[in-house]
Amino acid sequence: LNANPGGSYGSSLFTGIVLDGATVETSGAGDIGLVAQGGGVIDWPTRVDGIRLENDASIDSTSTASDAGQISLMGTGSASPGTIGFQSGVVIRGGSTITSVAGDIAITGVGGAGTGGNNYGIALSEDAAIVSFGSGADAASILLDGTGGSSPGSGNFGIMMSGFDTDILAVDGGIHLLGQGGGIGTGNFQDGIYIENVPSTIASSGTGASVGDIIIDGT
Repeated sequence: LNANPGGSYGSSLFTGIVLDGATVETSGAGDIGLVAQGGGVIDWPTRVDGIRLENDASIDSTSTASDAGQISLMGTGSASPGTIGFQSGVVIRGGSTITSVAGDIAITGVGGAGTGGNNYGIALSEDAAIVSFGSGADAASILLDGTGGSSPGSGNFGIMMSGFDTDILAVDGGIHLLGQGGGIGTGNFQDGIYIENVPSTIASSGTGASVGDIIIDGT
């Protein structure tokens, strides 16, 4: 599914793709792919994110086979230089989840250009979770690649995790967070990866020889 591929940001306000309490699932070899960019100049509380999951939305790959469907999200916040900010690439919040057993999970997000800042590449909050349930050599891996927006405002984090019980979890699958802070000019707090509020958790529960690494790489 591809929404607003040209990155248009006319007078209308919209997030590229919103899953509001919805479920998208693959139970076989079919992949799930979402690509979108937000549009319009933000007028709070309207958000112009690339992709947003909220209100217990879920994306799931349930097959245990080695060719299980993969999950890929690529979101970009609105390119409009709106004055409020909060133009994030991918937002997962409000109890929403992305889960898989054997199909890899890859999420790429690039924050928008809102001059108010807080244009996150990837934002997880309010009980959001990304989980790999798989064990053994075919366990799903988790990759988050976030880049903060090119904004003169502050807080353009590459990856932001906030709120209680916001988790990234695996059994044997590897977890890799790659975050690059954004920002231009004099804005502050342009962290590659920003995690707040324990017990937000990044963890692997596997104990065998096939357990994957956890890599957190922020610049």
